[in-house]
Amino acid sequence: MTTPIYVADDYGLAETIDRAILELARRRALDGASAVVVTSGLQHLAALRELPHLKVGLHLCITEGRPASPPAALGALVTDDGRFGGLGRLARLWLAGRLEAAALRKEIAAQIERLRAGAGRVDYVDGHQHVQLLPPVERALEDVIRSAGLGALRVRLGRVRSGRLRHRLVLNALIGLRRARSRALPFETTEDFVDYESFADGTPCARSTEVMLHVAHPDVPDPSLDATSYPFAARVEQFQRRVRATAGSR
Repeated sequence: MTTPIYVADDYGLAETIDRAILELARRRALDGASAVVVTSGLQHLAALRELPHLKVGLHLCITEGRPASPPAALGALVTDDGRFGGLGRLARLWLAGRLEAAALRKEIAAQIERLRAGAGRVDYVDGHQHVQLLPPVERALEDVIRSAGLGALRVRLGRVRSGRLRHRLVLNALIGLRRARSRALPFETTEDFVDYESFADGTPCARSTEVMLHVAHPDVPDPSLDATSYPFAARVEQFQRRVRATAGSR
């Protein structure tokens, strides 16, 4: 059986998420944390320097927040007010062929550098709302990794083995497009990942290589999360289950 890595997404989106991730990391209950660098200040990144055992990833975000590079250089990737315009808008730009490669490369490189400056390292890349699976984004990411000599990075591009059926079908179709391309990728990929909410006993399926968590800290209520697809209570439950699983393994 493959020993999966446990990775928590969305570091930097909310105080309750950050606190939960840091506590799990200090308990050695996480292997990695994926950080957003465009939705808040960067002071949260410094805490990751105190956890050298933790892999730090870029949670590439081009659907919300303000870009890491000058908005004027990003064309249609940002709205008139210089912000990212949401997943639906991004998908429409992709379908219309309006996602410009140069703008994507510029923003991806800026976000990687922002994380490196704040946390001291970048070990892997994944995407907020799975944006790294969109073919133009994945190609731009590949170009940035090639040009910067970052081939040691791991990129989450593997098959999704959990979640809603429609969600899995869309993501795996995008992954299939990437696998159909002929040129070799310059980075290691995560081949199979599951969401932590998809198994009840704390044990992922045998083929899983990455387990993705969405967590919140019970001591820091955040009603805003209740409007998302991962409400506060569900995120707290994932946090508590991981604490129990780690305590039981000692």
